[in-house]
Amino acid sequence: MASKERLFGNLDTRELARQDYLLLGDFWRQDKELGLIVAKKGFRTNYASIDILLKTGLIFFYAFLASYGDQSATIHDWLYSGYGIERANGSIYYPTRRECDEIFHRALLDEGVGPIRAMLFYIGVRLGGASHYSHEPVTFVPQAVIEA
Repeated sequence: MASKERLFGNLDTRELARQDYLLLGDFWRQDKELGLIVAKKGFRTNYASIDILLKTGLIFFYAFLASYGDQSATIHDWLYSGYGIERANGSIYYPTRRECDEIFHRALLDEGVGPIRAMLFYIGVRLGGASHYSHEPVTFVPQAVIEA
């Protein structure tokens, strides 16, 4: 039996508040098309921002999607927050919004999220993600806070 290739590192976070998580260590994803993507220690993520579904009365969709894809959503949040993919030669590649969403979709499938759920997540970020995509990286949490 062949060993399964690891496509994700260990996701270690601390919940700071509702829908606000702090990466306690670097978290990586091996993407089949773009290679290694690393979200750095100290980055804040909200995983998949699907609370809007509750606020708009789409509770069925919320129940169908809640608690799926945290690893994939963390990488997606990293890329949407203006951070790129560091290449072996030290350069940084900044994927377009569409590429970020395609990375998210592939990651969801690799994480074991079913194809229908993965497609709903993908449609959601394509329809509602534009205002969250940034070319300016967000600030990191200070090291002292991470170690506390």
